[in-house]
Amino acid sequence: MDHTRRTQRSYDLIAAQFFARHQNRSVLHPWMVRFAAAVPAGGVVLDLGAGPCHDSAQLRALGLSVISLDRSKHMLNVASERFPGARVQADLRQLPFRPNSIAGVWASASLLHLDRHELAPALAGVREVLVESGVLFMSLKRGAGEGWETTKYGGEAPRWFTYWHEQDVDAALLAAGFDLVEAATRAGTEVEWLMRIARRCIDVPE
Repeated sequence: MDHTRRTQRSYDLIAAQFFARHQNRSVLHPWMVRFAAAVPAGGVVLDLGAGPCHDSAQLRALGLSVISLDRSKHMLNVASERFPGARVQADLRQLPFRPNSIAGVWASASLLHLDRHELAPALAGVREVLVESGVLFMSLKRGAGEGWETTKYGGEAPRWFTYWHEQDVDAALLAAGFDLVEAATRAGTEVEWLMRIARRCIDVPE
């Protein structure tokens, strides 16, 4: 079983707890506002790794049309009555959308569950579905190494995290065909977070 599948099973198990713990999105709200302002008008936004769809709801409140995507069916459905809207159960490494069909991708704390070698192909997949000048927001945990985290939800629900340095994240974005629009490092309660807004390049660098 790969790390992504095991992590999905953990999220299936903890969906209700996760929803209860993560309802306050105030730290992310300023990023959502800037992301919404940068997204090409009239397009559809993909909440990539949407979980219980907290962020999807707030992005809709900012006037965006949002599709919520997550590998965990339980996470997608745990708050479906509170946060109604389009939902797709899928693997973020294999996006089920046509090329040039998505105006923006919001990837808050989702790509960090991938193995290190999977980030570049995943970003390339994001670029492929984005329209010209489409926008990506992503946040990753800052640090070195990777491994299973069990402190929050116990050994029955391990989650795989890969940690990143700033230069490696920015290099991966550039290689995948993005221009960096905004970059910041934010202190969290336990780790630092790398926050990035990037725009799809018209031409991918050689």
